[in-house]
Amino acid sequence: MQAAMGFGSVQRLPTKSYTRKNAGYLYAIANGAEWIYDTDDDNKPFGKGLEQFEYSMNSSRGLRFVADGETNSTIQDTLFNPYRHFGRPDIWPRGFPLEHIKNHDHRDGSYRLCHEHRPPAVQQGIVQKDPDVDAIYRLLHAEPTSGLDESFNQFAPPVILAPGTYAPWNSQNTLFSRSAFFGLFLPTTVAFRVTDIWRSYFTQALLHAAGETVGFVPVNAIQRRNAHSYLKDFNDEICTIELAEEFAARGFWGNKDAQLVVHWVLDLQQIGYVFPAMRNNARSDNSIGNDAELLRNCRRAHVSFHDDLSLNTPRESRAAAKINNFGDLKEWCADSPSVKSKEWYFPTPPNFAMLIFCGHYPKQDRNAHLNNYPDNMDKGDVKFPKLKRPISYIDLSNEEVHEGYFAYYCLAKVEEMKLQNVNGNLFYNA
Repeated sequence: MQAAMGFGSVQRLPTKSYTRKNAGYLYAIANGAEWIYDTDDDNKPFGKGLEQFEYSMNSSRGLRFVADGETNSTIQDTLFNPYRHFGRPDIWPRGFPLEHIKNHDHRDGSYRLCHEHRPPAVQQGIVQKDPDVDAIYRLLHAEPTSGLDESFNQFAPPVILAPGTYAPWNSQNTLFSRSAFFGLFLPTTVAFRVTDIWRSYFTQALLHAAGETVGFVPVNAIQRRNAHSYLKDFNDEICTIELAEEFAARGFWGNKDAQLVVHWVLDLQQIGYVFPAMRNNARSDNSIGNDAELLRNCRRAHVSFHDDLSLNTPRESRAAAKINNFGDLKEWCADSPSVKSKEWYFPTPPNFAMLIFCGHYPKQDRNAHLNNYPDNMDKGDVKFPKLKRPISYIDLSNEEVHEGYFAYYCLAKVEEMKLQNVNGNLFYNA
């Protein structure tokens, strides 16, 4: 049947290979698909399932992660760890560069909250229980018989990666819109364990040139992993280092894949697929507006999620925790503008989904934790005590808040974040 499809790239695919999924992609595109969901046989929907994805073609809202644009930026500054965003900074996805794991962080100034931006062309859903991690993590943490049993923060919202920001994504729980169909191609000359990873980096570079993006959505699938050798996975992934050297020397993967991509493109053209147009200055889209501009589209924000207090905790204990935590919040707000507070400590009680500071908060540089005062607030003003740790915040200008009279605008911006599993908000204006 595949041979009768008439596609040149399919004729050149190896037999008994995972990459024969390429034939299925072409079949779906030829038959008018607008969306293609890529998955494996050991994954199944969880929670909201496929409804967790964003299906809007024109406009969306929410968080956007922007790579560091400083002139001395490194590769590490352009990376994004989706597991960190969803509350697990101790885990890294398969394909994340190992040399950058230890020092990688999502530092202040990288997030933006946008009232309107283009939806992502590719969306990767987070997987519960046995997420997609590399063989090194599995060898260290997986049980021999049951594998991993990981969970993620239940409140963390979706996030879109702006052009210039990179994260590996896989073929296990991923939704492609039509504008990204060209990037479905799985290379054949690399190890099975890395074919989808190389695809992700290859596709992201092309998507960014077209002004398109990749997004990550909260847990919407669960995996009970099929048994296989973690040591073999490890050997496959180590080979990618050697492949990366060849990748750089030749410009891309093996010569056979370079030729196969040509046939893939010809097949897409034969179908009538229209490639997205390349765009200049795509990275400048959704830039941060002027602080004094009341209708600015995007603004600075920062979020940090951690392990949650289980929903199975007795109701009485949860209620008591909320009362105590609210008392901490009230005390902090009262003491911050006074000499009583030695440190600017923003509590993160385990029973709230999130505590968000709304107000003007200048961007902090990478060494902010070494300063006595937040950047641009270094005049010794006691209203800004020492910053103990990064806080979750939404930047609202003085004009927007108007001395506190319009502070309720914070609630509108919190709604734009699209926090998950939240039934209400407690607003406190000090």
